[in-house]
Amino acid sequence: MTAAFAVHRPTHEQHEQNVLPHEEYVWHHLAVLLDTRGGLVWLCFFFPLSLHRTHFLSALSLPLMFGDIPMTFAPPYRERAIRGCLERSNTHLLSQSLRQETYMHTHTAYQLCTLFLGGLRVSHSAAPAMDASFILFLGAGKCNVVVDLPLRFVSSALSSSSSRLTGAATQRAALRIRNAGLQECPECYRALEAYAGGRKVVPLSADLYAAIASVVPAKFHTLMKGASEATLVPNFTNDPAQLLRIGVTAPEEAGRVADYTVEVKPKSAWQPPHIVGIVVDGAAHWIEETKHRHCRYAQMLCYKRIRDSAEEAPASVAAAGLHGSASSAKGGSAPYCPNYLFRPNLSSRDGLQRLMHSPQNNLRVISYHASRKVNHPGNPETLTVEELNGIADAIDASGVLVPLAHLQLYGCAPANADALPEEIQSRSVPVLDAQLLHHWSVAQNKKDVQWIVVDVDSETLCSCTSFTDEEAYKGLSCANPRYVVPSLDYAACLDRFYVSTTAKDVSLMIAVSCRRSESEESVSDYSVLTDVPPEVGGGCFVRHSHDVYRVGVVDLDVKTHKALEHYHTHDKNITNAFMRHNNNKRGA
Repeated sequence: MTAAFAVHRPTHEQHEQNVLPHEEYVWHHLAVLLDTRGGLVWLCFFFPLSLHRTHFLSALSLPLMFGDIPMTFAPPYRERAIRGCLERSNTHLLSQSLRQETYMHTHTAYQLCTLFLGGLRVSHSAAPAMDASFILFLGAGKCNVVVDLPLRFVSSALSSSSSRLTGAATQRAALRIRNAGLQECPECYRALEAYAGGRKVVPLSADLYAAIASVVPAKFHTLMKGASEATLVPNFTNDPAQLLRIGVTAPEEAGRVADYTVEVKPKSAWQPPHIVGIVVDGAAHWIEETKHRHCRYAQMLCYKRIRDSAEEAPASVAAAGLHGSASSAKGGSAPYCPNYLFRPNLSSRDGLQRLMHSPQNNLRVISYHASRKVNHPGNPETLTVEELNGIADAIDASGVLVPLAHLQLYGCAPANADALPEEIQSRSVPVLDAQLLHHWSVAQNKKDVQWIVVDVDSETLCSCTSFTDEEAYKGLSCANPRYVVPSLDYAACLDRFYVSTTAKDVSLMIAVSCRRSESEESVSDYSVLTDVPPEVGGGCFVRHSHDVYRVGVVDLDVKTHKALEHYHTHDKNITNAFMRHNNNKRGA
């Protein structure tokens, strides 16, 4: 069977585009075999030894599939074609470091082929397909799929200005695909842009969609079904030292993954509630007493344990351990509390070590370099205490928790340094509890309400980290309440509630490079690198000794797809379960 292709002679201008810098390499022989029966073009290149190395591949035979590449010899497609051939060839490269040189020689031979044939051009009638071998599946969330791919796969949608936002330093980036119409929270992104990096929406062609689908596990296909566009975002699993060219003494493959990358979900910061009630249509409604002393994380974890115990064996509900009280810490359970990370007077190291004992999905190694299997003691997905301490110190040095805590507690970005006093005060109004917002939402006259506020010490610790006698504290939490006119209207409070809800689900991504050469200058303290080029693509880079950390943030999707009533009901279930457990414990 004869393959469907045509042979054309290019114009003089097209021929000029393929001029070969042949003074760099010497070639001995070139043979071209057109196998029409199999639809293949076999290019056999014979090279002498490299002028720059003592050894190199002397012969290379590459099959070029008509259906996989555009056989036009045009500059925009030649690189992709050659790289695809390299990936599919059966040639055994002498070492990983020769990959780039192999590409250079193949690229040269490809141009020689054009000249040898008198500038002949082979084209195929079918549209070319994307080469999926260059696409890596990074992971999937509740609403999206993320892959890593070469920027050239979406180069037609990129401008020179947008390349700075997509990690062009490695010519690869992460692509986030989803079929839902969710958007990122603009207020969260504004406050965390330095850590989140740039964004660029690009069209998702049928070829690229098919290539991505071929590497994404089938169980996640529903998350991207029917998607026609995607978003380029930074890949926070890339090696931070390589991005900055720190301690890199030899050519390395672009896009090398970090030695290990850790995801940390800090969850929500807590401070004693200032707005403790609301008067709606003449009736006063108060938040539950337990919220004055117990953080949401403690309540939520207790709720999950009770729920899971009930699903396994109803009789074991009473035996479910209460997490989040300081008294339980006396028994050695060492409960985690988000305030260990958010409060400067508490230890982030202590917090992450506590979280490691019960990480759930809030602390995990999501990626690591192959060398970690050899160099790391034990399971490569397990962090040592030293590694955990380094991550905690890098998070502290990055400063990311300051704007994140403000988003969670106040539902807005912190005020700028030159902001007027009125704006500073407005951005210091705490987010209303879901219980209070619910009552406000059903008010007959939303403008005729009052807040019930109390004076509190914002430095007060929750029960997770304080041994204050809860019985002695009871009654003081609502002493001397004041009834005031709301400083924000209902719509603004609802908006801030959703911003806060998004911020409470943000994840920190910490990529670590710990393979520096002994000759590289060591930095004793954890210091933030300030001379990071913009094309790196976002994140805060922290240096310690020979290690380099990159701290970024992900998961900034808005939560407005769920109604306020959903959050109110969920909050009520959590609080009621926690209070029942406390009452049962006292009565036992």
